[in-house]
Amino acid sequence: MIGVVIALIANAVIPLALNIQKYAHVSNTDAEGKPRRPYIQMPLWWLGISLMISGELFNLLAYGYAPTSLVAPVRFRTRNTRRNAEFGRRGSRAHRARCSDGGEKVKVTGDLCAEAFVLASMIECS
Repeated sequence: MIGVVIALIANAVIPLALNIQKYAHVSNTDAEGKPRRPYIQMPLWWLGISLMISGELFNLLAYGYAPTSLVAPVRFRTRNTRRNAEFGRRGSRAHRARCSDGGEKVKVTGDLCAEAFVLASMIECS
């Protein structure tokens, strides 16, 4: 169980790190879209890369405390949830209308199967 908790925390830190790095990149551009200074000279960018590395190391640590069958679906689920949130923010009605309902049904079915597998593995391990 401790491995799943470590994986959840690590996979919450990784998107935060990506957002910090993206903010550093966006805030560093001028009106023409060119960078004002090198990214490696920006403390905010270094904070993002440090969080990314620590998140990935904690994810690696999670594999030591829990079987892969538990940690990998947690990683998949947190990344998939983030993708759904991004779609909800930027997805206009026209964009959503172009997306097929069949593809969405397949994705949801896959998500449910992965979550059922995680729950079954957790029950089996306890």
